[in-house]
Amino acid sequence: MYQIIFRNYNTPEIETLLMEIGPYRFTNALKNSQLPKPKQMKNFFLECNVDCTFLVYKYPEGIRKIMKIDDYKLPEHGWRLLKVNR
Repeated sequence: MYQIIFRNYNTPEIETLLMEIGPYRFTNALKNSQLPKPKQMKNFFLECNVDCTFLVYKYPEGIRKIMKIDDYKLPEHGWRLLKVNR
């Protein structure tokens, strides 16, 4: 089964979004998801499906959604339409 999603890999835009989120909310999201602290900016990306938008990180074990970011200002540029196998 395929799903249509949008992804954004624009690192400067994601850095701006992380600053808007703030360290407190970001750390709490990691604790709630029981995820280790990310180490590299290049492994972050945004993923948008029909329902909402997520901040996602590619860990060595696989891709994990860190938090829902619908309440924050999303980047206007850099979105790619993808068809993924789910």
